Amino acid sequence: MVNHDYQDLEKYDSNLCDFMPIKTPTISCHAWSISDAETGKPLMWYNPKVVLQPASITKVVTAMVVLDKCNRMSEKDRKRYLCQKCQVSPYAASFAAWHDEYGWNAGTNAKLKEGEAYTVRELLFALMLPSGNDASICLAETLGMAYRPDESPPETSSYTSDGPIARFVAEMNRTVRRVGLVSTSPPSTYFMSPHGMANDLNVSCALDIARFTREAMRNRLFKKIVRCTKYTAEPNKHWSRHASRSWLNTNTLLRSGLTDVYDGVKTGWIPNAHDCKEWGCLVTRVRAKYAPKSDAPDARALPPASLMVVVLGCANQDRRFSDTAALVTWAWRVLEVTGGDTEGKVIAMN
Repeated sequence: MVNHDYQDLEKYDSNLCDFMPIKTPTISCHAWSISDAETGKPLMWYNPKVVLQPASITKVVTAMVVLDKCNRMSEKDRKRYLCQKCQVSPYAASFAAWHDEYGWNAGTNAKLKEGEAYTVRELLFALMLPSGNDASICLAETLGMAYRPDESPPETSSYTSDGPIARFVAEMNRTVRRVGLVSTSPPSTYFMSPHGMANDLNVSCALDIARFTREAMRNRLFKKIVRCTKYTAEPNKHWSRHASRSWLNTNTLLRSGLTDVYDGVKTGWIPNAHDCKEWGCLVTRVRAKYAPKSDAPDARALPPASLMVVVLGCANQDRRFSDTAALVTWAWRVLEVTGGDTEGKVIAMN
């Protein structure tokens, strides 16, 4: 795996520039990055290393931890692991309950109920499609004791340091360190929970998100899940599930008929983050929808076949999609002109 040196971006961090006659789109997000989804090379960006709350994009790493074990298992053991029973605890179910003091549920959820049980595989769909905070807790509670605790647990953690959730979160942080971070001291990505609900200490940056999402997309089941628009868990009376439970993907770009272009990956939204009333986020992989131009400046250079696009801090839930779509349209035009070679021409804003 090639890890591009993010220090190369320093020279662009304070620049404001458009490319040729192609006007930069008007967008609302506080930070974004566009990279080659195959090689990981950053192509265009704005505030790419600024540490911000990633909201439910956190769940990409939650899924990575769950699925990482599968990569080291035989086919038989993998099936057994994914079919493992996970029972919904009162704490996990509380994330799907109505709270009068908030006037809403505790964030997005998969409507899991106390006493129900689901397989690991089903909970991965519940985690990634409706962005279930309840599913993230259920997975962490079930699987967390398999991981070692954090050697230096945060003082402000909501979880018992030697408990399953804290162990699971510690493994999430070890996972992103292995993949690679923009900064390790202090870490440019650090998780405080498996769900990513509002917490000033639960942070990441656009470049780290692009990197760990690219790594997550190497897993076939992860890729299948995040491209799925709807999943239904069938009734199972032995597991206290007396009706089917269907989950829709929160990524409306998938449900807009553009599934031949957008390959997931994960939405995020929290209120009152970084002095903003709403904080929308999205990481998505986009496949090329055009034929490479033969009149590119360098005939040997071809635009990337797919892009990884990250937006952080959009003005609301809808703007995370419109900002992404605007950036994607703009990026394809720039790449057509440059033949995929943005080195030295590029495209950064600040």
